[in-house]
Amino acid sequence: MYGTVNMIEFEALFDRHPTPTWVHSAQSDRFLAVNQATLRSLGYTRDELLAKRFVDIVSSDDFARVETCLRSQGAAGGSVCRLICQDESYLAVELNSQAISFRCEPAFMVTLRHLGHGDEVIERLNFALTAGKVSVWEYTIADRSLHWDPNRTGVYGIDRSLFPKSHDEFLELVELEHREPLQKAFEACVSHGATYDCQFEMQLPGVGRRWRHAIGRRTLDVSGKPYKIIGVGIDITERKMFEEQVQRAQKFEAVGRLANGIAHDFNNILTVIKGYSQLLTAAGDLQLAHQASQEITKASTRAAGLVQQLLNFSKSQPVDPRPVEVNQLVTQTLALLQRLLPANIRLALEIDTEVIYVYADPGQIEQLVMNLCLNARDAMPQGGDLTVRTQRHAPDFCITISDTGHGMSTDVQQRMFEPFFTTKEVGKGSGLGLSIVQGIVKQLGGSIRVVSATDQGTSFCIHLPVIPNDSDSE
Repeated sequence: MYGTVNMIEFEALFDRHPTPTWVHSAQSDRFLAVNQATLRSLGYTRDELLAKRFVDIVSSDDFARVETCLRSQGAAGGSVCRLICQDESYLAVELNSQAISFRCEPAFMVTLRHLGHGDEVIERLNFALTAGKVSVWEYTIADRSLHWDPNRTGVYGIDRSLFPKSHDEFLELVELEHREPLQKAFEACVSHGATYDCQFEMQLPGVGRRWRHAIGRRTLDVSGKPYKIIGVGIDITERKMFEEQVQRAQKFEAVGRLANGIAHDFNNILTVIKGYSQLLTAAGDLQLAHQASQEITKASTRAAGLVQQLLNFSKSQPVDPRPVEVNQLVTQTLALLQRLLPANIRLALEIDTEVIYVYADPGQIEQLVMNLCLNARDAMPQGGDLTVRTQRHAPDFCITISDTGHGMSTDVQQRMFEPFFTTKEVGKGSGLGLSIVQGIVKQLGGSIRVVSATDQGTSFCIHLPVIPNDSDSE
């Protein structure tokens, strides 16, 4: 892990190097060597600084965070902090470190980049973090303790004394349905060094429900063992509320289109009912009257079914994920979709007959399929083929929606999931359809693969995790 420094070359170059640099022990934290540029920056004499430890010259508010960064395996950089100068003023700096072996003991070589004297830089950083509703936290792996930056606790809106002191206490504040994926991501970060990146809802005392986006990374000690997880938490409650509003708006837009298609069918049904009612009124034959009555009943049932389909699709209620039989749900959604397709678009269905369950809200699957199919329709103004295929592709379930429309260029594909990005004419599209699809798929733990080229059509393949059944474990 450590590179060996040639002491003759080191002593010849180190002291006169223009960049403020020091070496301090990884074990005792004491300064082992400092160069002239460091002494000029901080105002100490060499003897004064060599008598101190690293912790003695770092602001107490910054030390825990900076120490964690420095003890990352190998090189670590970009750690902003305040150093205490000889005259007790503060110097804002960015530290960059490298683990080395110095005089046969593990040490850190640290270089400084001046950011300015006083608290101005740190104040700007604190202002930016506060404006962005960002908190800073550390988790110590050995004792499972959780520590919070005291300058950032205000973004949660609760008293500092109520902050959880351990990861287990923190999980108690997280909504039940989010605890398991949060814990799995946390364990993967501790065990394998995977990036900790989760969105979840919390119940904060005296505040209520808030959405948080937590991002963290694991650090190692000088021996290469997992040491801490350092991270930030961002309040995304307003963003989540906006996303829900956008999804409702998209659904209302689709409902309007459905209502237009259903109105035509409903008018046909009313014509049947009216005709048989007139026949029933004029009929003198009981058998003919009975037949007319049966036809009226059938037409009324079809009408009620149309209304129920529209009500089911337009329902506005919180997301309620549960095991759903996805092939059946896709088939039902496509039956509704057919009313929105013009006669020059041929719909081909290749639905898997296997009973497969995924964990989702039925409305999410309906909206996902509806948005992609309507996009495909709009890509074929002159008509074409729309193919919807479902199949089990272990360990996932795949929904593939393909069209023979105008396709997408490479530039468009790079931006297609951006909110409000659209290639349609003004007033013809909100640019939110694909971003909503991506959000739903990510929330369900799935992925999207897109194949497209200009004038060669487009294919979206949605992969969703399957709920294992008995046969999967055999």
